[in-house]
This record gives sequence, structure tokens and C-alpha cells, in this order.
Amino acid sequence: KERKRPGLPPEVAALVDALAPDSAGIQLFNLNGGKARELIVQAGGLGEHDFAVLTYDAATSSYPGKQGAYTAAPLATETRTLEVDDRYLRVKLPAATQVRLDLQMRCNVNVPSYGGPELCS
Repeated sequence: KERKRPGLPPEVAALVDALAPDSAGIQLFNLNGGKARELIVQAGGLGEHDFAVLTYDAATSSYPGKQGAYTAAPLATETRTLEVDDRYLRVKLPAATQVRLDLQMRCNVNVPSYGGPELCS
């Protein structure tokens, strides 16, 4: 999104760690310690699929905990689910964060296209 072209933003890494006919697991990493990054994930190489449901774990406790503590307290999380119903998913990654997305998809519901999402927002 930042450079208005395909590919990952600077200092962002992605790993597809699970793939099935109607789902994918993706890990996204923002390697920049001071700047948030935003990216758009597309369902299928040509947008031929739609994301149906997104499942992810969200932090529910503060991290790293009390200042001066010897070790950080365990991070509490809860699983959240979001209806997407689109071929694109916009992801905002705060500085120095990682997220794992479990994406359920509806396959071959769109006409394949080299077009992309509207980036001028």
C-alpha cells in the first residue's frame, strides 16, 4: 500500500505456513522497531478467490509488563473472528509486531484480474 505497487512494504516479512484448498495460514512480521506498516493481502494470485472469515489471536494484556521486572509476564490473548467477504484484506502492523492470520476462503468466485484494490484512500 505504501509504495502503491504489488509486493511487501519495506521491513515487512510474510510466511505462508498452512495451505489447504479453502484456507491459508499466514504469518506477517513488521521488522521496523519504530514505524507501523500497512499492507493489503489478496485472495489468490489474480484475486480469483474471496476471503470469507479471518481468525487471529489478539493481545488482551499489556506487554511487556511492569518496568524493572526481571522477566516479562506471559502475554494473554484471545481468539477473534472477523467476517471479511472480500478479495482484499487490509492489515495494519504496529511497530515490531507479528500476527498470524487463519483465512477461510471461497474459491474461484471472482473473475481473475491483474487489477488491484483502490489505493488512493
